Amino acid sequence: MNMKKLSAILAIYLVITGASFARPSVPIPQEDASPPKPPVLAEGYVFSGENGIFKFSKDDNKWIFVIDDEQTDGRAIVESGKPIELITSNMLEKMTVNMDKNNSAAIKLWAKVIKYNDKNYLFPWYFIPMTNLPGEQQIQDPNMQQETDRQQELEEEQEDDDSILPDDVMKLLKPKRVVNLAKLRQVVQAEGNAILAERTGFIVEKDGQKILQIDSLGRNVDEMSFKLLPSEVLEWSEYRMERYANPMRLRIAGIVTMYKGEYYILLERAARAYNHGNFVR
Repeated sequence: MNMKKLSAILAIYLVITGASFARPSVPIPQEDASPPKPPVLAEGYVFSGENGIFKFSKDDNKWIFVIDDEQTDGRAIVESGKPIELITSNMLEKMTVNMDKNNSAAIKLWAKVIKYNDKNYLFPWYFIPMTNLPGEQQIQDPNMQQETDRQQELEEEQEDDDSILPDDVMKLLKPKRVVNLAKLRQVVQAEGNAILAERTGFIVEKDGQKILQIDSLGRNVDEMSFKLLPSEVLEWSEYRMERYANPMRLRIAGIVTMYKGEYYILLERAARAYNHGNFVR
């Protein structure tokens, strides 16, 4: 093969390969891609005496609150009539103690909005039964009518006050701080909720339920664990734990509550704990 033929072949080859490299890439359509999920309310948003319907959802097997008025945190919107699940708590037990799952009740609700896996939940603080709906049964608590009358008087007295909530409701929003683990269960039984702060432990799973196992490290207390309630802090903790092969020891803070004799915790803070080979003080 002479040099002219070799040069011609190389020139043709360069033209073909150059054209293929210059060809624009065509994106492959993702027909199975799911549409983006709508935003949900930010965790910590507060329902301050919102009117709605409290009832049991047989489809989801959960207690829900169907709000009367639209709610927004400036980014997401919860439309009126949308059901939101109420998570397990001492207050939920009080709300359901005389409530028939076949009926519903109109209530005024105080609650903290929780966010977990792109879904909103409500952690109830306080409620007041409102006027009966036609043909439906109101929550029957012998002391509730007196409580409703007292609450209405407090609201009338504080119409011109800067405080949104009355003092007795504010006490519910500030659970008693607990530093003595040995007495934690007694305090929760007496007070309803309590704060567990600056403790270390591990998140484990038993029978499909995520549990916080407190690391006592030599303290004179029984093995203590709490079922974990959904929260944004729990979601981020799970995300971080997936990236570590070994169990992650966490320093946590949260609200301990009780429902039907079992203890639960709503995490409000969780950070990886480093002990550098020493026991935690």
